[in-house]
Order: sequence, then C-alpha cells, then structure tokens
Amino acid sequence: DNAMVEQFAIFSAEVKKQLDQFDDATREKIKAEIAKIYEINGKIWDLEYAIRMGQLDEKRDLEEIGRRAIKIREYNKQRLHHKNNIARLSCNLIMWDRKVDHASE
Repeated sequence: DNAMVEQFAIFSAEVKKQLDQFDDATREKIKAEIAKIYEINGKIWDLEYAIRMGQLDEKRDLEEIGRRAIKIREYNKQRLHHKNNIARLSCNLIMWDRKVDHASE
C-alpha cells in the first residue's frame, strides 16, 4: 500500500519533486502502482533466493527451478503492467515499456 512506499522512503528528492507536479488523485494512483511493483519485486526476490543461495540442486530440483521460473515470468508480466500504468498516469511515453517477442508481453 501507499504507506509502504512512504515507510521505505524510496523516493529521491527528484522523484518527489516530479510527483508533486501531479494532482492528489494522480499522485496517489502512481504511489499505489509503485507499491504494487515493490510487492512484486519482493515476491520475485523470494522465488530467486533459494536459487541464488545454491539451495536448489540443478539436477534434483530442476522441476522446482522450472516452476519458479514460470512464476517469475508471471510476476514480470504484472510488473510490466504496473510500470506502464505509471507511464500512462504520468503521460510519460518515454517510460513506456513494451516487450517484443518476450514472455512478459
């Protein structure tokens, strides 16, 4: 939620300055999208953790690694959706992210 975004003080002074340019409703919508991205990033981090730490054996746990890879792909698709919502809300088409021939489409 938005409180999470504020709690972690993730915004640099420049980002705060940019957000202040929007009306309250738009600013809150953008913050909500950012909070969703942070939540998804945490889920991806959790899925990748065991792989990064070498806790999953490539031979014995190949099926689990595959399940995690598919879930990560699904989360990346959601993250792309929220990033593009921010671009749309802020009228920042430069930020628009479109994947071509990519599973995150």
